[in-house]
Amino acid sequence: MYTANELKPRTKFLLEIREDVKGQDLSFAEIAKLVGENWRLLSSPQKRPYEVRAAFAKERHTFELAQFKKTENYRNYMRYLADFKVRNGMMPAGTRLLRHNQALTTSIWLIDDMDD
Repeated sequence: MYTANELKPRTKFLLEIREDVKGQDLSFAEIAKLVGENWRLLSSPQKRPYEVRAAFAKERHTFELAQFKKTENYRNYMRYLADFKVRNGMMPAGTRLLRHNQALTTSIWLIDDMDD
C-alpha cells in the first residue's frame, strides 16, 4: 500500500533528488524548501513523468485498498481500531458502530460488528 504523500507528484520528485541532498548538513525545513524551489523550476513537460507515475500509483492504491477492505484482516483491524478509540476516550463508549462501504469520515465513527 502507499501513503498519501507517495501518491503526489512532488513526492516522487523528492524521492529522486533526495540523494543529491544526502550528506549535506541541512535541516528538514531547508530540504523541503530546496525541493519546493526545484519543483517550481520544472516546466510542465518536466513534471509530466512524475504526475503520470503518481496518477498510476494512486489508481493502484485505490484498487489495492478496495481489495483489502474485503478481507477478514480489514474487519479485524476495524474492530481493533474501534475498541482502541473507545478505550482511549476518542469515541464515546456505547457508540453503535455500523459498516460503511466508503472510507470512514472523521466526523462519523460508525462501524458495526461486520459479521454479515
